[in-house]
Amino acid sequence: MTKRLPHTDLVPGSIPTAVITCGDPARATQIAEQLDEHELVAEKREYRTYVGKKNGRSLTVTSHGIGAPGAAIAFEELIAAGARQIIRVGTCGSLQPYIKPGELVIASAAVQRTGYVREVAPDGYPAVADVALVLALQEATVQQSVPAYTGIVLTRDAFYSGVENPHTPFYAHMAEANVLAVEMECAALFVVGSLRGVQTAAILAADGYVLESAEDMATFGQLMDEKKTAVAAAIDVAIQVILSTNLKREFQTDMSTDNVVQELEKRFFPHLNEMKEQIIQKFPNVNTTIWSHSFGAKTKNQGHQIGLDCSFTNVDVNQPDNVAMVIAFRHLATVPEIVSADVCWENGHIETELLSSPIKINETTLEELENGLPVLFNALLLVIERGQPS
Repeated sequence: MTKRLPHTDLVPGSIPTAVITCGDPARATQIAEQLDEHELVAEKREYRTYVGKKNGRSLTVTSHGIGAPGAAIAFEELIAAGARQIIRVGTCGSLQPYIKPGELVIASAAVQRTGYVREVAPDGYPAVADVALVLALQEATVQQSVPAYTGIVLTRDAFYSGVENPHTPFYAHMAEANVLAVEMECAALFVVGSLRGVQTAAILAADGYVLESAEDMATFGQLMDEKKTAVAAAIDVAIQVILSTNLKREFQTDMSTDNVVQELEKRFFPHLNEMKEQIIQKFPNVNTTIWSHSFGAKTKNQGHQIGLDCSFTNVDVNQPDNVAMVIAFRHLATVPEIVSADVCWENGHIETELLSSPIKINETTLEELENGLPVLFNALLLVIERGQPS
């Protein structure tokens, strides 16, 4: 049985790296319908996920529900499923009189007034969006002639007011401090992004001025036309940013070798775990092992290999009894590169290989390598079924 993540029902390592999120499952459907093609791949609780394509670029759309704790679960599991850039499209209440209903707010950071953030990060830990994504959102709004304001938002837990106490955000003070708007998920998104090394940003449609009319059941939703228009504009902007060729961040090469290895394992282990599960189901007599080890330590050629081993039982003694899918990297301490990605036997015989020569590691080449893994996996399945070298 395919392993799935507990709350979103996503398969680890299975989704495109670029993700648009929103609170409402119906809005996730609305966003997915803007794509050239889309498929519902998971739906559980408030989390509805589509995978699709726009102008040839693959992307994911997921709803995260209302509030920081539940949204954070979606963000964490999206990252486990393969997300590397997450843009939230949502709504907010304006804290500034010049931000009118139907206008957009790009959140560059968030004031943390949530219980969730207090539990997962040290005191004073900032909730900050990714600079490159924020700039891309700004550029896209200019290109589309959509009015937008960029700045800090307030993230809080309560939508409806209760008894005022020291933990209750005072909107007038927030407005005086140039906080632009109030919403319920951005701080969680930005903190998760910083903790996990993933790019995050948010673009929000203002649906009212909360200093004039606070959140209330009787008045909420009165400006539906303005809200719908602004949300549609925010969706268009987010999709344009996802499609931007300048969006992809270069793989960090200034990290220590250990950190580079950790990043590579974090990226490829989910794929290998999923492949291992499928092999176990299809070939119960084949022993499978995921491994990771270094070579050429403390030399300029220091490298690392990540692989999935498959060992046969009851084979001809004259035949090799071990075949593996292996991805090799080197120069981790200088200019990291992908050396090879292939399916090979223990005697060195190569069945299938993806690369004709080494290539420098960057976000683009890593994504291309991930997209090529199914080719290697299908070749591995054929070899296991055959039981001997070609």
